[in-house]
Amino acid sequence: AGDAFIDRASAAIPYLFGGQTIMAEDWREALTAHGIVPHHSNAWGAPTNALHKRDIIKPTDLLSKSKDVRSHGRRQPLWTVKPDHDLVFGQAPTPAQP
Repeated sequence: AGDAFIDRASAAIPYLFGGQTIMAEDWREALTAHGIVPHHSNAWGAPTNALHKRDIIKPTDLLSKSKDVRSHGRRQPLWTVKPDHDLVFGQAPTPAQP
């Protein structure tokens, strides 16, 4: 995954979802709507790994049924996003310009 994508996604996820417990597919959908997309669909795990390593998101040991039809209802892990995102990143992400 490109560094620019990882940086933008890693800033946007805590900004948009701080304090929530959600599946990674939820932030994938929201980031796509904001124009934050990787060059390849396999790169979506990169910001998840980066945020987990920085202790910004934590796995919950809970699973939820995927809403994405491409996942065929597979159970996905739920992540808790720290609520203090503004202390970590200091600014909101910049959405893509139309």
